[in-house]
Amino acid sequence: MRQFFKFLLASCLGTLIGLFVLFFVVIGGVARIASSASKASPITSNSVLHLKLNQAIPELMDNVEPSSFGLNNSSVLGLHDITAAIKQATKDDDIKGIFLEPELAVAGFTSLATIRQALADFKASGKFIYAYAPYYTQGAYYLASVSDEVVLAPLGIVDWRGFSATYPFFKDVLDRVGVDYEVFFAGRYKSASEPYRRNDMSAESKAQTRAFLDEMYRLMLNDVSASRNVSVEKLDELADTYAGINPEAALTGGLVDKTIYREALLAEMREALGLAVNKEISFVKLNDYFEARVTPPAGGGDRIALLMAEGVIVDGKGDIAQIGDKTYIDLIEDISKDDRVKAVVLRVNSPGGSAMASDHIWQALMDLKATGKPLVVSMGSVAASGGYYIAAPADRIFAEPSTITGSIGVVSAIPQFQELLKEKIGVHFDSVKTGPFSAGINPVFDMSEGEKALLRARTDQMYQTFLKRVSTGRNISVADVDSVAQGRVWVGTTALQKGLVDELGGLEKAIENAATLAKITSYKTTTYPKPQNPWERLFNEIMNPQETIQKAMLKDQLGTMYPYYNYLQEMADGQGMQMRLPFMIAQ
Repeated sequence: MRQFFKFLLASCLGTLIGLFVLFFVVIGGVARIASSASKASPITSNSVLHLKLNQAIPELMDNVEPSSFGLNNSSVLGLHDITAAIKQATKDDDIKGIFLEPELAVAGFTSLATIRQALADFKASGKFIYAYAPYYTQGAYYLASVSDEVVLAPLGIVDWRGFSATYPFFKDVLDRVGVDYEVFFAGRYKSASEPYRRNDMSAESKAQTRAFLDEMYRLMLNDVSASRNVSVEKLDELADTYAGINPEAALTGGLVDKTIYREALLAEMREALGLAVNKEISFVKLNDYFEARVTPPAGGGDRIALLMAEGVIVDGKGDIAQIGDKTYIDLIEDISKDDRVKAVVLRVNSPGGSAMASDHIWQALMDLKATGKPLVVSMGSVAASGGYYIAAPADRIFAEPSTITGSIGVVSAIPQFQELLKEKIGVHFDSVKTGPFSAGINPVFDMSEGEKALLRARTDQMYQTFLKRVSTGRNISVADVDSVAQGRVWVGTTALQKGLVDELGGLEKAIENAATLAKITSYKTTTYPKPQNPWERLFNEIMNPQETIQKAMLKDQLGTMYPYYNYLQEMADGQGMQMRLPFMIAQ
């Protein structure tokens, strides 16, 4: 009995200590929020908006894995929050210009193009944009090239070299540890299975990658040429010779306007603002400006639901930066039942994922359409494979010129551990079965020809289903869909020619079209899912501390290799057949 009370007391004491710690975490968080709010500088006249854009840019605010534990993290603005802030600054008399320091720009080319267009509109209003960096990544330079002055540090580098795509292959390392993959795929160009069955890219994979890289490169050359007043041919030559690695060559070649130190550029900026030499420039951080000046539309009246589908499509509820079918089905059902919502815009930025989850979301969207509400799709940087599958039911599909889409195909990859278990570890298995398939698809036994035939047939069946979904949504024959499918990836401009999308344009254009289809002129947009506030993020971190800490440690230890690990983890977590792009590092 004494031992019972001892454990009871220890348990109660542990609970009290936990609550005590939680209390102080919350109080500390409140203090930090209050402190940060009080420290935020007021926006005064003659201010300059300071843009660094040196962290991941999601579609939806805070839709990224937390990098640390606590409440003191500022919100990660989404792509459309950033463009809304720039748009507001364009007409804000207190903002005289933008100081752009985009040394790192962690976003896809399409997202960067969207921000760049907002910057171009800002510049067209007559306000200045100055850009400075000691090192411009190619994406950062693409953004900066729209500026009135692109300034490089005297010993700096402009990483202007053209596009590449690098794919990892795991067959050799899997062979070495004794793991084999039985791979089934439908579509000649469906290269998502190649990392498990090859050590290099197939001819088909190289051909499609070359096609979309060449088109994206053409788009970038044209944009930079127009802004910098340098010919496309000259820019191509500068990339081929990697001239930007030499600051003098970058200057004489027209990539930059000046090679001076940051302080010298600030002196120029003071002059442009009419400030005295020793006067501090009133810089406004992007997050502070967004919170202070970008206001959500007033409530009431008709609404257009903006459903943000970003990340890998997974079975179940999903996590941050994932599209969980259960979560999205619930959201779609809520939108369907909301009489205030007159139309829906589905924003897709996804490489695909689970075939089953994609189909569940597709059915929920078909049910939504049955209510009479128009459904319009806006594609972001990528809307391919499963991402295209969920876009197929739309009344109209908008893509950006550089959107990566298509990849209509299916792949299944089943690991086999016989050699690892028998030869490497010395573990053997045996079984008794009542029928040829009684043990299921079991990775500890060699897959029989009958099991292979079943999986091959199921993969082909799923591919035919994919073709039919697209055929129904696009109102074209299955044969015509198959001719542009086969797992092939297309860029937005080509996808328009192939009939996979209806029009080139961004999110605003898609929203306007949804309003037209719904026959409404006065409306507000409501975003789904709702971004998590700091309290919700903290609560989730406290409830899952091991997962949060583990991810943070892996990111820190693996560094640039973390995306490879994350891709393998996603593939291992995938259930059944997959509709997704292969992992690649595009630069």
